[in-house]
Amino acid sequence: MECDHRNAAARVADLGRRREPARDELVSAVSEACSALYLQTQRYWRATRRSGDEDLGNYREDLERQYFATRERGSVLESRCQIVFVSDTPRLLCHRLIDLLTVRYFDLTEANGASDALLQKNAGDLHSGLEVPELRRPEQLLAKYHATVEEFVAAARTAPLAS
Repeated sequence: MECDHRNAAARVADLGRRREPARDELVSAVSEACSALYLQTQRYWRATRRSGDEDLGNYREDLERQYFATRERGSVLESRCQIVFVSDTPRLLCHRLIDLLTVRYFDLTEANGASDALLQKNAGDLHSGLEVPELRRPEQLLAKYHATVEEFVAAARTAPLAS
């Protein structure tokens, strides 16, 4: 009987070791997807601030391509968070990152910034974690984005894994 107990403990430990790479891969994938869009928004924002009559077409195309790639990847990664973790916190934070970046994207690309409807849809704890007035302020939105990246990494590193 004692041998069976040790074998069971060894199997559980082995299973845990095999799941840790899944955790690390998921954290890296979310970070990479979000960082790619964040960096494109910053690149586009800088291009709009430069003096001169520089054509923004290429910057806009790159940003739009990355936005759709990140939205697609973000949906998949959010579902993976739901599968991998017992806690809903990593999934919620992944969702929050994508919502914050969505507001940033539309704020930069729409003539009058992100619409009231978009801001309403992305406001609140289950989405961006900010209210509409805060979403209208790029410095607050970006501060929340950076804080949420850190929160996501911490939550994903410590959340119990689903069996």
